[in-house]
Amino acid sequence: MKLSAWLRFGNLRLLALLTLLACVVLSGLGCTGSAPAASTTTYKYFAYITNQGDNTVTAYSMDQNTYALTRLNTVATGKYPSAVKIVSNYAYVANTGDNTISQYSIDSAGNLTPLNPPNVTSGAGPVSFALFEYGKNNFKNELLVANVYDNTISEYVIGSDGTLSSIKSVPSGGIGPVRLGQTDLVGITVLSTGDAAVRSFTNDFSGGLIPNLSLNLPSGDALVDMDPTGSYVVDTTKKAVYYIHPAFPLKLILDQTLSFKETPVSVAYDPDGLVASYKTDAIYVATDAGKIYQFQKASAPDTSTITPQTAATISLTPQKLTLCSSTLSGIGHAIFVLLGGSNTVQAYDANSRSISATHMTQATTGNGPSAIDIARISAQSIVAPPVTSTGPNVLVADAGNGRIVGMDKIPPTSFTGYGTFYSPYSVAFDAQGRIYIGDYQPGSSTITRVDDLKGTNKTVYAPPGSTASIVYVDKAGKIYYRDDSQKIFRMDDMTGKNLVSIGSPAVNLGSPNGIAVDSKNRIYITDGDHQIIRFDDMTGKNLVRYGTVGNGTGQFSGIQGIAIDIHDRIYIADGNNSRIVRIDSIDSYANWMDYTLPLNGGNLVLPRSIAVSSDANPTVYMVDGASSTIYKMDSNLGYNIAAFGASGSGSGQFSYPAGIAAK
Repeated sequence: MKLSAWLRFGNLRLLALLTLLACVVLSGLGCTGSAPAASTTTYKYFAYITNQGDNTVTAYSMDQNTYALTRLNTVATGKYPSAVKIVSNYAYVANTGDNTISQYSIDSAGNLTPLNPPNVTSGAGPVSFALFEYGKNNFKNELLVANVYDNTISEYVIGSDGTLSSIKSVPSGGIGPVRLGQTDLVGITVLSTGDAAVRSFTNDFSGGLIPNLSLNLPSGDALVDMDPTGSYVVDTTKKAVYYIHPAFPLKLILDQTLSFKETPVSVAYDPDGLVASYKTDAIYVATDAGKIYQFQKASAPDTSTITPQTAATISLTPQKLTLCSSTLSGIGHAIFVLLGGSNTVQAYDANSRSISATHMTQATTGNGPSAIDIARISAQSIVAPPVTSTGPNVLVADAGNGRIVGMDKIPPTSFTGYGTFYSPYSVAFDAQGRIYIGDYQPGSSTITRVDDLKGTNKTVYAPPGSTASIVYVDKAGKIYYRDDSQKIFRMDDMTGKNLVSIGSPAVNLGSPNGIAVDSKNRIYITDGDHQIIRFDDMTGKNLVRYGTVGNGTGQFSGIQGIAIDIHDRIYIADGNNSRIVRIDSIDSYANWMDYTLPLNGGNLVLPRSIAVSSDANPTVYMVDGASSTIYKMDSNLGYNIAAFGASGSGSGQFSYPAGIAAK
């Protein structure tokens, strides 16, 4: 078939083909991978199936022992949904018929709710997803989409509320890109059926893709499928499945081509193997004769031979197969098969060296099931839909105006001022949402706690020496503050119970500017001009210093505030360098990310205090005291930036804002 004909009938031809996709674990989600045997984590399992006949996606809960599916809710998609991708508590559907991506939240029961907006625009003919995983190795939380009709890859950043924001669209390098494969955490491969090639790209860490190498394959538009790891490609003309070497340069391993008498139509790859003790990978191939072939391959990719196992015959030709593997259940390995002829989904036992010929469980789908993704989500991490708060989500210590300002978001729709303080230098939330204010006044500084910005249940503590300024409250409710003696103090409550301090000689502090505590209760201090200091407790145990003077990686100048998100990633306001820095750990320079703030009215932005929200996809907030501006951006840094504020004392105005806090 010529390319023009393939493009003309692309939707029907492409999406009626049998496709088998591996379900890959990302950020603890998905349905492959082995959890540590000693883990006590409880997981919930869900499946999401798109239906092209009625333009819907259906949610199912899954029994982790039998893989039985119980239907939950069904919601509308765009036209001709062809792929579905689960990322954290959100689902995304590629709609080939109207060039959109539908986006949904997943609640604690697994049900889908459309986000606002429910759809975002893609390129022409979105058909396949890949993900640069959020939070690992400096990667931005980017969703990639292959667009078969305009030969592009659309890139989106996933916001803290799950909504997609377009970054850019880049050429795929080929004609008719039909599949994306994620080779590792920094690279993808693209299968283009129009010019019979596989191409590799690397994340450039700034919202783009760097093209690398290409590999030409024997057949043109007969190349119909590639597994999500980019390792195996289906050729319907040659009746073969090609194994592509995962290392660079890309090359075809001819002695590992899999040949068939029937026509193969889709492929999946299970890197966990058939049975753990065999230490082999498993490859599954579906054919147009209604068979699923199972192959095994030892872990070494170059030297091992792929050998066939027993084939299972199913009664109807599958429309889509998905491999689901988990050692958390009694079954372990299973394959899910979408059957378009009967609008059903079936699960087959693949836990041994042969696939069971009888399905374990079956459930009905919508009309014309087309794609499936499996979600394995920690029950402890499932986030219920956000509850509308009656109080502010963002607080600013408006020092020059002697008040605390509360806002719902940035830019705000609500703006509330509280207090007549001398010079409120810092502000913090505790785990209960109560508000702490460090009011600096030489000789008579105080820490004030209130339940809300009406001053309910106001409590005031006057620290010894009365020079408290920076205030921080950890998750356990312990209160930290800095005073003019360059020491850090900690107390259990607002009475000063168990007050302890640390400074010289245990920890030499020059000029501490920020305080934060991670999930292991380790204490972090930004100190002096350029250092982050970490220690295990208030005795200074296991002290580590990080940073030198400068503007490069591992360097700071005029270091100010510090914040730590729920993933223990560290955010620093690098004042004189006009930038925000994010690092995974101060134990090395690995995974360094920084964003230089643009000029504000021709002036340098001097970030002072910094805060992050407490949700799974945090928002970063920062104050620039010099311009009286409040900034927010995604935790990926540099995305979804918003700025708010002006100099003054009225609504929407600030005077030398010094501190910020966020829920």
